Amino acid sequence: MRLMNCIVFTVIITSCARTETPPDSHPIREAGPDTDTDVEVDTDTELPVAPVRALVLVDKSASNQCTDASRDRLAEIRERFSDLIDDGAKVGYVSYTNMVSTGGFTTDLDDLAPLLLPDDGAASDLQGAIATARVFVANDIASLNEAVAPYTKYVVIAVTGGMPEPACTAGCVGPEIYAICEFEPANIPPGQYVDYPTDCSGYNLESSLSTRIAELVDLPGAGEITFHIRTPTDPMAELDALCGIGNLIQNELVVSAALYAPLATVGNGTYLESEPDDPFLDDINFDPLPMP
Repeated sequence: MRLMNCIVFTVIITSCARTETPPDSHPIREAGPDTDTDVEVDTDTELPVAPVRALVLVDKSASNQCTDASRDRLAEIRERFSDLIDDGAKVGYVSYTNMVSTGGFTTDLDDLAPLLLPDDGAASDLQGAIATARVFVANDIASLNEAVAPYTKYVVIAVTGGMPEPACTAGCVGPEIYAICEFEPANIPPGQYVDYPTDCSGYNLESSLSTRIAELVDLPGAGEITFHIRTPTDPMAELDALCGIGNLIQNELVVSAALYAPLATVGNGTYLESEPDDPFLDDINFDPLPMP
């Protein structure tokens, strides 16, 4: 969603590493017998606990900075991820606007600090984020010992403030407001719109998003991969006070729900439009899979 208003945030971060990561820049690796076992042991039962990976995809566009201006949901993600790390999981992130940035799976919560930095990006390239997440997860699967990977759970959560944009129809055409839709693939600026199709088959459409989600959750080798979508929103009066376009955002959320609910189903996950007091992640199962 586009915002004409200027929103200013002041955030103090002790460290931040930003890496532009087009999906094709990290080819999918093949697993081998000598890769990391990465199995935790339950200190009470002394039984092995299968690995869990949580990956959040965060929309850093201007609209999401309006719908979650207080950063309440990011704070909740950080708190939940802290609990997961305490339980032996690893967490990571993909942030996206017209470009995509990533942070590798880690047990150091400070590595998620870049998520708190405002970006005010020019687009909301969900398809590029999902394509990046697929390579991200595939490479992690390949890093696991082949005896462990079949019991590893991946939980992927997309947090977005509105419709994915630019939404380019087939044939390299699209709304006039997005000139990028009329670009030939070879003319896309480096590092931007990282999954833009070489055949102009359409971009950020329900069909292309569904394809990318299915490719993600159907990756071979893992025990389970699910894809969930969360759309945070504050009450309309607060949105008006912050951005002056509460009605516009609310109307777009109605449209986006019709898109995102079916996409979450494709990902074997859940969709939730959440206000500040709603349970944001409570219905997502992060429990490790049983191991023999």
